[in-house]
Amino acid sequence: MNKYTILLLFSIIMLSCKEKGQTDITQIKVSYQHSMFHNNYSVSLIKENDSETMVHAFHSPTRDHGNDSLTTKKMFRISTSEFNRIKDLVISIDEKNIRKELKRSGMDGSSTMLTFGDEINFKQYGIWSPEHHDGESLKKYMIANKEIFKLGGFNPNDIYSD
Repeated sequence: MNKYTILLLFSIIMLSCKEKGQTDITQIKVSYQHSMFHNNYSVSLIKENDSETMVHAFHSPTRDHGNDSLTTKKMFRISTSEFNRIKDLVISIDEKNIRKELKRSGMDGSSTMLTFGDEINFKQYGIWSPEHHDGESLKKYMIANKEIFKLGGFNPNDIYSD
């Protein structure tokens, strides 16, 4: 067995030993990519202590990720109450129903990824063409994504099409 297989098995065992809701969420990240327009956005929220959370926001509008004149990078702090507001949105997503609500994938070349948890245990939802799905869990997923992007200083209307 290689080290990645062992790490994967260990992670699965650790996750299965945890009871639902037991992991304290200290990190939340949302990212968006569009393969045709080469737009990449990401916002990470990292709870540093009981009173502050660090926000890392990034946008690269082209394939040339090294072109700093076009890339936006921001770092700033927010209150724990603001972090908790976002955390509550993320927790409200029904993980059992989100898969049932997916009807199609890859329709327009866009995809989103929402990751949350702590340094060791986390959940991740990856959805292709998120604007083209409907259902209660997917609406909550999109609300959480848009609120995180707003918190990072981005306009969700510039990211997601209607």
